[in-house]
Amino acid sequence: MRVKKGTFAIFVVMFLLLFAILSACSGDQTSGEKENEKSNETKTSANTPEDNPETPKGMPDKFDPVVELSTVSANGPSVQLPEGDTVDDNAWTRHLEGEFGIKVKTLWNAPGEQYDQKVNLAITSGDIPDFFIVNPQQFSQLAEADLIEDLTKVYENFAPENVKTVMDEAGEAVLKAATIDGKLMAIPFAGKEQENASILWIRKDWMEKLNLPDPKSMDDVLKIAEAFTTQDPDGNGKDDTYGLAINKEIMMTRGLFNGFHAYHDIWIKDESGNLVYSNIQPEFKEALAALQGMYKKGQIDPEFGVKDSTKVAEDYGKGKIGMAFAGRSAVAFKLQTPNAEWQAYAVPSVDSTPTKLQHNVNIEGNRYWVVRKGVEHPEAVLKMMDHFLQTFYFNTDDDIFKEFVDDGENQSIWQFAPAKLYTTFNNVNIYKAISEVIESGDENLDALTPHQRNFYARIKLYLNGDMEWWDQYQGFGPEGSGPVLESYIENDQFIMNEFYSSPTKTMARRGANLQKIELEMMTEIIKGGSLDLFDEYVENWKKLGGDDITKEVNEWYSQQGN
Repeated sequence: MRVKKGTFAIFVVMFLLLFAILSACSGDQTSGEKENEKSNETKTSANTPEDNPETPKGMPDKFDPVVELSTVSANGPSVQLPEGDTVDDNAWTRHLEGEFGIKVKTLWNAPGEQYDQKVNLAITSGDIPDFFIVNPQQFSQLAEADLIEDLTKVYENFAPENVKTVMDEAGEAVLKAATIDGKLMAIPFAGKEQENASILWIRKDWMEKLNLPDPKSMDDVLKIAEAFTTQDPDGNGKDDTYGLAINKEIMMTRGLFNGFHAYHDIWIKDESGNLVYSNIQPEFKEALAALQGMYKKGQIDPEFGVKDSTKVAEDYGKGKIGMAFAGRSAVAFKLQTPNAEWQAYAVPSVDSTPTKLQHNVNIEGNRYWVVRKGVEHPEAVLKMMDHFLQTFYFNTDDDIFKEFVDDGENQSIWQFAPAKLYTTFNNVNIYKAISEVIESGDENLDALTPHQRNFYARIKLYLNGDMEWWDQYQGFGPEGSGPVLESYIENDQFIMNEFYSSPTKTMARRGANLQKIELEMMTEIIKGGSLDLFDEYVENWKKLGGDDITKEVNEWYSQQGN
């Protein structure tokens, strides 16, 4: 059939109009679906910039409108604010709202164990704040219950350089510890576990009185312990001094164990790359044998089995102990021994292989910052962390320091910062900065932060003869714990606990019992029991759950990409 030209033209026009209408409808529907998807994504996760999730837009200077976030805190009664300030209205909260558009509301404060108990109740009810700190078990529970935000893109797109630098310095295991199934589910509370590595502290006055050389080997340590026990270093004519401090939990001897290349209660790699429990390794037995020998010679208090760390500290005060393996904070010994000085030394090795000092992953108190799922601007938490780092660590202005950190009367103002991270080697950096000024003789302190200037002023008092500030010199001066830790860093003398997850199922069920039989074995051997007890313990540890724990730990380890 032939169609007239006019009729054909009408058909063409009608067809094109219909096509256009259908295309427009289809386009509107697709656009609407995309808008709905974007809206739903925003409601559940504001992780990425709106226009392109692969292209970072950067952190806003100030949120507009104001972002309101709830949290909870764990500040104890000793943490005080200036008069008139409150947990919701203080220098930190006012500045965050005024300068950054972030308003923080603290729902409750519960120090110590009360904090964990209240967090557990909140998790059970599902009614959690917008951001808060949790322990590993709580972190796992929140992730399994799908109550917390996936922060992968938040961190990638919004983490300020200061935050990234702190995380990098802390080590790759820190972010790994907060990653579940390839997703970053928390911001680890980066901390300073490496700075807590064991140091050998020795009574300096006793060393000088007995004319003893500085310890260069573990054999030297044992000789010093013998001299402190048998040569009356306190000069009272009595046989009443001990060479080495040890408490009933045997925790105070970790440094000695490390000197024997043994490690206490951590997981380490074996030659095949698998994780093994440190306390069942042959080197552990060798360290126990050394402690047994010291006990037999009277170099260890025979009543150590009933003394906790507080009781041992009393013995420092009585001038009964000459050596201790402890962290840098052991300058507190000065408080117990007002008429004595202790000198810090690197932990020597039992042989030619340098000592490796054990530490946990660099996460403060093994805690994590989590963000409730659905929070519209989780990147605001990173903004607050960055503000803390800049204010606490990098600020050189005295007025800012007094307002946000320490006004002279309230030294804990900084603890009211709603979100914090710690730098890994802050105390070492303080020592290095102060030592540089002291050694150069330059009195220009402008390069120091107010915090560092405070330490410098106290150290100068000590150098001018005021013994009250000895602990500051030992903590931050050029001859104290600072250079010891610096040598550990420079020589890479650290070994990390490779297991940094929440307890495995068998750990949760059997761990307490295994630790009990372990402590009983260690105490009995040190007091003279057969070293064969160690081999029996290893067998029992494996049978009573250790083998299952090892399997679970290595299953977790393989999931971390190892």
